[in-house]
Amino acid sequence: MKLWILLFGLVVSGCANQVPTKTSNCGDQSIKGSPSDVKTFTFEDARRGKAETCEGEDGAFYPITVSGSRMLVLRKQISEPLLCGIDELPTDAECTQVHINHFSDELAARLTKRGIRIGGIGLGACGDATVEANAWGLWNLSVSVHDWRDVDPASEEVAKLMKEWSIGRRFGVSVLKPVCAIPL
Repeated sequence: MKLWILLFGLVVSGCANQVPTKTSNCGDQSIKGSPSDVKTFTFEDARRGKAETCEGEDGAFYPITVSGSRMLVLRKQISEPLLCGIDELPTDAECTQVHINHFSDELAARLTKRGIRIGGIGLGACGDATVEANAWGLWNLSVSVHDWRDVDPASEEVAKLMKEWSIGRRFGVSVLKPVCAIPL
């Protein structure tokens, strides 16, 4: 037993030197640009709402809506016969639901191709993850960017993809601080 305690103590003391500090190599953790870099958005019939901000949080959520016959869904909401597969979009009139992962993968590829650095796709600025999955609007599902200057081109790509795939549910662009993850 004493040997295990000794080994545990050595491991812990050895790992103590590897704890990340404020000088870790994470780069600048601030949002680039300023809100004034966001211009008026126009793309066909797409609408981008006003920035939603919340107290104590940097950044903002910009909701985008497009008229469409399909809706984005999470795994919990899928009705198999109505779920679109990647090969069926956008031509299959019978498919009425698009899984969020299909949409996210395509959107991330398009934004990366345009040189826009994204933080991820999911819960957006001011989103409330404590509500049920069917309370879609409260999650502020969006793609996150770290530069105010990327809001307009990211909004255009979101609207373009929603239009191409005839998605009529709200999705957005969030401006968030980069998150520094240090592998242990």
